[in-house]
Amino acid sequence: MRRFLCVTALLGCLVLAGCGPSPSEKATRQLIGKWECHASTIDPEGLKPLEQFVLKAAQKVDAKFELTIRDPGTMTLRIVPSPKEQEWSKKWRVIAVEGDQVTTELTNLDDESVEVQRITLVDADHFKFRPPNFSKELLFLRVQE
Repeated sequence: MRRFLCVTALLGCLVLAGCGPSPSEKATRQLIGKWECHASTIDPEGLKPLEQFVLKAAQKVDAKFELTIRDPGTMTLRIVPSPKEQEWSKKWRVIAVEGDQVTTELTNLDDESVEVQRITLVDADHFKFRPPNFSKELLFLRVQE
């Protein structure tokens, strides 16, 4: 009887240990929140000439990317301040996780076009992401609400 109880307890612990959230669920939880990247932190090296021009202008007015990732599966990227409204809203979902690399599927809300985007998790408060129409990854910092 004692042996049966020990085996049952051991099996119960093994089952509970394996029942945690999947890597996809963990990545989704980690990404939900408000994030930003200030233009002043972006290195212009490796940017296209037009991007360098825009970056210099953005740095003069201390512009930033604001990224809000919500559950269930919507996100908004804004550039503030901006001379014209610059905002992209998309549906998103995690489709794969491999180590610190999270592959997401982004669906445009206007025309339902889909793109696959890779995010690199740095730690709980930082990740790297390449915004739409930008040639390099930017480091985003979690904003405390």
